[in-house]
This record gives sequence, C-alpha cells and structure tokens, in this order.
Amino acid sequence: MITDKYPNTPRNVDLKDLCLNQDFGGLKFSASLSILEKMQKEIVELEDLDYKDNLTQSEIDQIESAVANFNAYIQRIKEFSLSLPAPQTTRDEIESGITSFYQTVFATQTRNALIYLRQQLTMSDETEKDLRQTLINAKELESDLQNKLEKIQKDEASVKKGSGIVSSKYLSQVFRDASVNLERRISLWSKAIFGLSLGLFALVACLFATYWNYIFGMGDGMRSEFAVFSFLLIAIVFYFLKFAIRNYNISNHLAQSNAHRANVAETLESYITGTENDPEVKNALLKEGSTAMFGSDSTGYLTKDQMEISTPVQEMITTFISDKK
Repeated sequence: MITDKYPNTPRNVDLKDLCLNQDFGGLKFSASLSILEKMQKEIVELEDLDYKDNLTQSEIDQIESAVANFNAYIQRIKEFSLSLPAPQTTRDEIESGITSFYQTVFATQTRNALIYLRQQLTMSDETEKDLRQTLINAKELESDLQNKLEKIQKDEASVKKGSGIVSSKYLSQVFRDASVNLERRISLWSKAIFGLSLGLFALVACLFATYWNYIFGMGDGMRSEFAVFSFLLIAIVFYFLKFAIRNYNISNHLAQSNAHRANVAETLESYITGTENDPEVKNALLKEGSTAMFGSDSTGYLTKDQMEISTPVQEMITTFISDKK
C-alpha cells in the first residue's frame, strides 16, 4: 500500500472539516483552506508518482522536509483552541506562516520534482502506448500469417488430393466445347447437302425438260457443245455434293469422338474424386481414361474404309437392302 511506503502521507486528512471546525467560532482557517488543499494535492501526486524511486536523494530529502512542515501546520491547526491566550493572533500567525511556506519553500522544494515526474509519466505512457500498439500489430500480423499458412496448407492438400481432377474437368470442358462446335458444323453441312441435292434434282429436271425432243428423237439433233455443257454442269454440282457429304461424315465422326472423350473425362473425374486418397487406384484410372479417350478406336481420324463416300442414291439402296436383311 502507498501508506506503507509513505507513512507520513497527509492524503487522508479532511482539510475542510479541519479548517472549518465549528469549535473555532469566528476564527476558522478559511483563508488557508485553498492553500492547504493545493499542497495536499501536490504531495499526494508526488507519492502516486513514487518520487522515492524516481528522484535523487537530495530531491527526496527536500520533498520529505516539505511534507514534514505541511504536517506540522496541520498539527498546529488541530491543537488550536479558542481557549488559548490571544487566539486570533495565534490563528493569524498560523495562516500567515502557511501562506509564506507555500510561496517560498514548498513550491521550490516540490514544483520542479513534480514537473519532472509528470514528464516521465507522459513519456512512459507514450512508450507503453507504442509498445501496446506494436504488440497488437504483431498479434494481428501473426494471426494473418497463421490464416494464410492454413489456407496454403489446405490448398496444397487439395492439390495433392485432387491431382488429376482439374485436368479431367478441363479436358471434359474442352472436348464438350469441341463437340458442340462440330455439331454446328454438321448442321451447316447437312443444310448444304440438302440444298445441293435439291439443286442437282432441279438441274437434272430442267435439262431433261430442255432436251426432251432430243432425247426421244423428235428434234433435228443435239448440238455437242450444249451436251458437254449440261454434263459439265451436272458434274460440278455432283462434285460439290460429294464434297459436302465427305465433310459431313468427317465432322460427324469428330463430333462423336469428342463427345465420347468428354464423357470419359467426366466419368474419370467422378471416379478420381471418390478415390482421391488411393494413389494406385487413381493412377490406374488415369491410364485407363487416357486409353479410352485417345485410343485408336476414338482418335477422330477416319480410316480408308470410313473415308469411302457414297452417293445419296447408293446410301438409299444400302439402307433399303440392310432393312430387308
């Protein structure tokens, strides 16, 4: 406790009750009350700032001398009585001594020490505040680094566990997009085949109607240049029709191959997700998936037999014969 270290402390003295004691009648120490309260306040502050541990011995001796003189005046007020000889003179002497002591001795002995201790406290508070803020920042940084470390560890574990999943998902999307694009191309080629077929039919019908008389021998004779031109025109249309059918078959085959690869990649992703903790099973699945996607049965390239292009008439006859079988 503070009173153990500073046994002569006047902090517990009730100056107002002491100076305005009703027993003093008209000779109360009201003029000295404010001065005594100032000195008491400064003494208490010096003690709270622990002047014995923060000042030199000579400074400590001066403060203790001032405290002793303050306590002496308190004691004289306590001993004052109207029954004393010439009580007013005694009261005036005490008040005059208190005023003189405060202005000449007390302020000199305590004021500089009090200013110094206040500055030290301010510096200490600022240092403590900076230190506290530094500790707070360090804790926040530590927490942030810990969170980042945990996230990195989780991401690393996720990458290790999900090795192959991202690749499968990416391949699935790539093949699916390629299949969709090829389906659009198939639609365009099918429209081209339909249009060229109609054009070929219309051309043959038009030529047949034009050369009707020549065909059945009712005309004088067909000029050779017209015949060559007609057959050349039919050949050109037929060539483009054959070209369109060829590209239709190729696009259709590629679309089916890419759709197959996308399905394999999606299936592979599902299986790998379920066996992410078993590297051997995962590697086996990846090997089988690669074979299924890029094997010779699903490369997207046509063999020589697959590249044989038939005409629409041949396809109709082949289909008719197959149905009969």
